[in-house]
Amino acid sequence: MKNIAKINYIFFFISLFLVSQLSSQNFRSNSEYEFEKYAVEQGTAMNASIVVFEDTNGFIWLGSQSGIDRFDGYDFINYANISSDSLSTNLTWVNSITEDDLGNIWATDQFGNVSNYKRLEDKWYNYFPEYKDLITNVPEGVDLNFGLQPSSIVVSKDGRYAFVGIFGFGLIRIDSETKTQKFYQDNFRYSSWFDIKSADKMINELEWLDDTNILVATGDGLRVFDTEKEIYSEEFFRTKNKNQENNFPSDRYWIRDFEIIDENNLWISAQNGIIYKADLSNETLENFSAKTSLSNSDARQILFDKENNQLWVNIENVGIDILDINTNQVNNLRESNSRLIGKEFNNIIKDKQQNIWISSATDGLLKFDPNKKKFKSFSKDEPDEFNLGFSIAWGAHIDKEGVVWVGTRDPGGGIVGLDFKNNKRYFSGKTNNNNASLYEITEDNVGNIWAIRGGDVIWLKQKDKKKFERLGSYTNKLRKDKSFLRSLTQGHLTYDKNLIVPSDRTVWLADKQGNPVYEEYTRLTNVVKNSIRGFQRKDSISSYVLADKSIWLWDEKGNKFTDLTPDIDIPVLETRAQAPFAAYNEKLYIPTYGSGILVVDLKNQKINYITTNEGLPNMYLYNMFIDSDNFLWMSSNQGILKCDPKTLEFKQYTPVDGTQDYEYNAGTAWQSDDGYIVMGGLNGINYFNPSTLNENRVPPKVLIQNINIGGISKKFESVSNDEITDIEFKNNSISFEYLALSFRNTAQNQYRYKMEGYDSDWIEAGTRRFASYTNLPIGTYTFRVIGSNNDGVWNEIGANYKLNILPPWYRTYFAYGGYILLLIFSVRSFGKYQAKKSIVEANNKRRTKELQEAKELQISLLPKVNPTIQGYEISTYLKPATEVGGDYYDFFYKKGEYFYAICGDATGHGVISGMMVSVTKAGLHGIPMAEPSKILGQLNQIVKKVNFGRLRMSLSVAKFNPNNVELSSAAMPPTYIFSSKNNTLEEILVPNLPLGGIETEKFNGIKKEFKSGDVMVMISDGLPELPNPSKEMLDYKKVFNCIKNNAKKSANEIKDALVSLSDDWSKDTLNPDDITIVVIKKTD
Repeated sequence: MKNIAKINYIFFFISLFLVSQLSSQNFRSNSEYEFEKYAVEQGTAMNASIVVFEDTNGFIWLGSQSGIDRFDGYDFINYANISSDSLSTNLTWVNSITEDDLGNIWATDQFGNVSNYKRLEDKWYNYFPEYKDLITNVPEGVDLNFGLQPSSIVVSKDGRYAFVGIFGFGLIRIDSETKTQKFYQDNFRYSSWFDIKSADKMINELEWLDDTNILVATGDGLRVFDTEKEIYSEEFFRTKNKNQENNFPSDRYWIRDFEIIDENNLWISAQNGIIYKADLSNETLENFSAKTSLSNSDARQILFDKENNQLWVNIENVGIDILDINTNQVNNLRESNSRLIGKEFNNIIKDKQQNIWISSATDGLLKFDPNKKKFKSFSKDEPDEFNLGFSIAWGAHIDKEGVVWVGTRDPGGGIVGLDFKNNKRYFSGKTNNNNASLYEITEDNVGNIWAIRGGDVIWLKQKDKKKFERLGSYTNKLRKDKSFLRSLTQGHLTYDKNLIVPSDRTVWLADKQGNPVYEEYTRLTNVVKNSIRGFQRKDSISSYVLADKSIWLWDEKGNKFTDLTPDIDIPVLETRAQAPFAAYNEKLYIPTYGSGILVVDLKNQKINYITTNEGLPNMYLYNMFIDSDNFLWMSSNQGILKCDPKTLEFKQYTPVDGTQDYEYNAGTAWQSDDGYIVMGGLNGINYFNPSTLNENRVPPKVLIQNINIGGISKKFESVSNDEITDIEFKNNSISFEYLALSFRNTAQNQYRYKMEGYDSDWIEAGTRRFASYTNLPIGTYTFRVIGSNNDGVWNEIGANYKLNILPPWYRTYFAYGGYILLLIFSVRSFGKYQAKKSIVEANNKRRTKELQEAKELQISLLPKVNPTIQGYEISTYLKPATEVGGDYYDFFYKKGEYFYAICGDATGHGVISGMMVSVTKAGLHGIPMAEPSKILGQLNQIVKKVNFGRLRMSLSVAKFNPNNVELSSAAMPPTYIFSSKNNTLEEILVPNLPLGGIETEKFNGIKKEFKSGDVMVMISDGLPELPNPSKEMLDYKKVFNCIKNNAKKSANEIKDALVSLSDDWSKDTLNPDDITIVVIKKTD
């Protein structure tokens, strides 16, 4: 029994130790709680907010005096009370928000109004406070508009019933189907807030216990409301005797807020700011305010963080307390001792991504992301216990004991040591010299720390001493004849424990006993004659030596040297190569200042560079380290960079990730044997272990927000549609807006999408949040989009939308038969028209109808929107004629396969020309994509077979390839191509007959260079043949000159210039023929 007791005793203390260890990992210093502010400057409607809420999709909703804001990580959308808009909410001072299982939002305001937002309808349904009309015995001077306020709202799963707790009135139920309100009260007499007899009406909080029961916090304990029986079924912590004059007896618990732990336990904030842990099973309360250092001030709203076992407490007009429940440690966050912003707060929530959100009465919305700061920074003033005392870090080293030593370039200098293991900070070496200078810091075999200031002044801190001592200057006191010692950098400890420092002639700084030597290290320099930049240890006995023009392998044990680059010169000086560098897979990766990463392939005797072309975020690098997972780490002028040498994938870390600044310094980095890295720059240092960085491993939820079909936009906001959506062919231009919901560094979220059945592979959208498709062929498709968070963690499932493009009416045999019948009918009608000119009224009616039909047909055949194609700008314009001509333009695009532009003009006017265009468009959809001349040949046969008589179709077809464009034309006006390289504009006329003429016609084509900055302009003859009031035509020369003068501008600006030219020329004269302009500019 004694042994068993002893074992239990041991296990008890082991358990305590493990709990304390876990808790110590969660416990943070006050300075580590950094809050991000979202206020009017970031897009909120007001700086004062009342309530914050997260819905099931992950959107953040914020209630304020100005209605409700919704935040998606990018933008805030405000839903305000607009009296002239019946679809808007009736809310102003919004004080509670919730959501039903259908995804619809419910909210209340301080005036008693309730509003229900139907998400897919984008409409608010409003309810007004009927209960206020029932109140009796209202004292004189009491304004019910500012009393009897809703405090909380919950909604049944089906979204039908909303239960609202009214402070001062009690519980009400709103039936969204019948629009009726029900009141659960014994009487409707006005009640004093503090009257114990009316305490049940003082509802502060509601929360579902299960599908049927609601837990209600009141001015006198807790009650359970059974929504099926519509009665209060249970009560807890109630005053025993309410028939007394004392409104606050000792057993009255005014419950302000609660957080449910499990079915029997919950946290409670009560009157006088006391925090209790309540056990409902035995109706007991444990006072945590008494047993911890929680503030004695007024505790209001609380949040129970289950994952970290912490309780967040809003202390009214003071700040935030955070209780670590495992250890009872408390962080008392105040504006004066932490990075908390303000002191007046309302509610606190935790979202699905572990962020803490706080509604602030003065500063909008605050967010604490516990994992955002991947890197811990040490600056001039922070953190309190380990601040540097200076701004610019220059020189850094981690010694064998784990102490981080940092020098500064600030006037007077100085060196600080941060001893995290022993919780100590050391500082020495500051002088009265206000000149800025640099440090190189290194360590010898016995643990002495050497600091070389300004290249020639030696400072030494012996292992058993606390401060640095100035040993003197090489040039002034120590060795005047050793002028080459002026360019010392970070040291290298050799196999035989000598400390050497690379220089113009490498210096033996100290022997293995730590004694100063100050001699040239001739064992090395007798062989490696050129200046040495740095060393990289290969194994315990050998190192790589980076010298100007060469790289050597130095067997330090046998003092043997191998030239590893006998066939190539290493441009160390030319590229301003830096050290340390890294070795991986028989290659050396050398950081350079301005040339990116210099890669030396030792096996194949080759060098190459990794630059911004390969994705390197910045070319100015200062050092290179390799971690245990073979990732390369480097500091730069744009933060800390991480590289996978196998895939050349890069990750950039900037101040939003916790880096000290963007810019770092040379010679100010070190990697310890256990993998820790220190890097210093303009605003301090970062000290980190790559294996323990807080990566954002939560994949974002991806939603399709809006869909535009045929020019009509509709809200979707879902992951998928349940059934396939049928889309008429005339609406086959479709665009999607999508979103990855992640609130950490949202601008770095990435997207990919594809239209299955159309796209052969995923399209890399980068940070772009929309996709457009024009002229989708007939068929069934699924649009898919996936997204990543800021750390490249992808939601591979993403969102999708299934759709089916229905065949157009003109792609059927019935349609072709109808064309022929319509042609016959039109010819007959035209003959009758000629014979019956005297019937003017009848003719005008028929004519008006025909023109309207022709105009509608013409518009229906054009793209609803221009395609968005990477590397191209596209701008179009079509102005119908008074007679409605047959102008037409179109685009056909499939990523990675083809991009065609079409511009055409059917002879004649009215419906018959529209029929000609319909046949042409149908033919383009039905024939395979090929060379433009072949496309025209096939279309010619189709038009000829339909037989429109003497009517013809003119058409230009351009196919865009990576560096050229192929063009063919059937009797169209010239096409204009501007060469940015030669600064010339060429007028290109391809002489071919129109479509529908000779069935066996062979069409010619040309190919022209088309590169970045080049422009193609396609027009119909309605532009150059446009008359002015004097009946003079605009002519092609003016068109040519206009394009030439504007060719270096954007596609939109070129198009606008041509439109302005036509408007200025015609001077409001109606154009007798359609005017079409298509401008395409290559941008990369």
